[in-house]
Amino acid sequence: MRITGMLIPSSPSIESRFMNATFTPFTNFPGSEFDAALSPDGRFVSFMSDQSGPFHAWLKQVGTGPFVDLTPGPEDRRNPGPNRNVGFSADGSEIWINGIVDGRLGIMPLTGGTPRVFLMERAINAVWSPDGTRLACFTAAPGDPLYIADRIGNDARQLVVGKPGEHNHFLAWSPDGEWIYYAHGLQPV
Repeated sequence: MRITGMLIPSSPSIESRFMNATFTPFTNFPGSEFDAALSPDGRFVSFMSDQSGPFHAWLKQVGTGPFVDLTPGPEDRRNPGPNRNVGFSADGSEIWINGIVDGRLGIMPLTGGTPRVFLMERAINAVWSPDGTRLACFTAAPGDPLYIADRIGNDARQLVVGKPGEHNHFLAWSPDGEWIYYAHGLQPV
């Protein structure tokens, strides 16, 4: 008699995954930093910080170069509420910043330049599919409607909308690009 089998290794624990990792602080600013976003190639980080006064969006290449204030000026650039403030396009060539163009979502070249309005009115965040051909976003309209569009935001169609008072935030694509996950619920008081 012959028995054939396969040994399936157990998955490593969280502790063992990070056992040999090296952690290096990215900033040492006075004040606060939050809402960090990593570019798709892992070379850049954008985040919000109040290190020079009001909260601004900052950008830095990992391991080299200066920190760049993407939103200079006296305005506080924090987005009110529990929403992302910054993120990268699918190919990493552009960065979006919530509320940067007359209170609207704006997008600008990673290398700098003038931000332009991006997506529909009241859009909050943009998240690209893993293959970069589509994006999902939600707006601040009642019920936080979720939309899907092509990679530059054209041909948007609504996927779902909550009842008045309900919210849909924190969009994420599945690795295969077949599903969009999001948090749904009532606004905390």
